[in-house]
Amino acid sequence: MALTTSRLAEVLSKREKDIGDQWLELQSLEDKRSSASERLDTSRRSREVLGALKTAAQNERLENLSGPGWARTRELLQEFSSSRAKGGSLFGSPRRIRQIARGAGGSGLGVHAAR
Repeated sequence: MALTTSRLAEVLSKREKDIGDQWLELQSLEDKRSSASERLDTSRRSREVLGALKTAAQNERLENLSGPGWARTRELLQEFSSSRAKGGSLFGSPRRIRQIARGAGGSGLGVHAAR
């Protein structure tokens, strides 16, 4: 069953802190050499992405992620991905994202991607 916009918004509203904490934990496993300021920046960026995702999920449809309501989420993800890639992180690789979505990246978020 596909994850609907309202369900995604509901999950993000109820579990945003837990999801953010788990995402940061997973990122920290791959960023053992990062400085305190880099970890703070990663935390800030991660929380911004989650906030933008939650806002878009509350106001937009999942069927059109290229729509204007998703623009901020896309921008933040692009900036975040670029920054992490420059730092040598593979966390955002498609293979790693699939592992995390399937719960293989740790404790799992309890939300599985639609196939």
